[in-house]
Amino acid sequence: MGLIRFFLAASIIFGHIPISNYLFLGAPMALHLFFMISGYSISHVLEKKYLGRKNGINEYTISRIVRIYPMYLIILAVSIAFGLFEIWRGYSTNGAYLFIEYGNHIRLLVSAIVTNFIIVGQDLAMFVSYNPNSYHFFWTNNFISESFRLDRFLYLPQAWALALELYFYMLAPWLVRKSSKTLITLALLSFFLRVFFTIRGFPFDPWSYRFFPTELLFFLLGVLAYRSQLFLCRLYNRLNMNVIFLFLLICIVFFRSLPYIQFYGYQLSELLFYPIFFFFMPYAFKKEQVSSWQKTLGGLSYPMYLTHLLVGVVVLRLRLPYQYYGLVSLIVTIVVSYVLYRCITPYVSELKMWLSSVNIGKHRRMD
Repeated sequence: MGLIRFFLAASIIFGHIPISNYLFLGAPMALHLFFMISGYSISHVLEKKYLGRKNGINEYTISRIVRIYPMYLIILAVSIAFGLFEIWRGYSTNGAYLFIEYGNHIRLLVSAIVTNFIIVGQDLAMFVSYNPNSYHFFWTNNFISESFRLDRFLYLPQAWALALELYFYMLAPWLVRKSSKTLITLALLSFFLRVFFTIRGFPFDPWSYRFFPTELLFFLLGVLAYRSQLFLCRLYNRLNMNVIFLFLLICIVFFRSLPYIQFYGYQLSELLFYPIFFFFMPYAFKKEQVSSWQKTLGGLSYPMYLTHLLVGVVVLRLRLPYQYYGLVSLIVTIVVSYVLYRCITPYVSELKMWLSSVNIGKHRRMD
């Protein structure tokens, strides 16, 4: 799974930075697959490590917070520092300048500052707009068409997906205890809600991949794949899984080169790819567990996701020839992500152990 996660992170970079229009998945589909992986891995983690233990849910919560926030806050701090540096150099198009320009809009600034730091609520910036004349927030069906866009106040605008991850983390201890029948029912409700929005004329961003009730479908597919692993592993014994693994990687790399066949606003090959990925997840997950280099590549996916837009802006300021901009941004993103992964991961592990020990000590005193 580590190699696949690395390629999915690369797919998001290819979707946001002009590198090639023919390689890798689009960013929305890559995120959907990441959500499926989250559903699978969280089910595994909860079942093997936390459920059934006395302080298991508290330790699970700590592990998820430590997994997300330290790396995010470090990159957020660097982004704020770079934004201030940009203002000093005379650029007036970044988020830091917006905070200065609308400094008297207290409600706007407080909400922007809070969501930037806690992550939760960043997805709402794509469903809510703001009227600077009346100082009021209002709901919007199409945030891209609004003259005033709240998402421009997000220092790491891609972090809206982390908000959806956090919502799932909150629900996961409850979800994984439910029967498969209940999970299938919830997945169908999420699916039909997506169909409803499509029929009603909303098959576009943000409704197509930022609305948590419809995105819950992909997390649930991951949970159901974990529940189905014993059945799927029996099928693996009859197949050459290395060939299928190679086929999956080729599909990810060259997906956008496939013929585009539209089906109710969606690409037909995209709809067919999800069940293939569902089938393959248990094998990919086990493959990563026995491969240290895959774990390393998988570990790069999160810092790559967080840093690529910032790196893209920095590389843009170098004024390289346009044909080299995307490739240089990709290479620098991978290098920076590797350095962050190697430097921060050991401290994150120590922080997790320390918080867990504090939590255990607290409960012992209470007992």
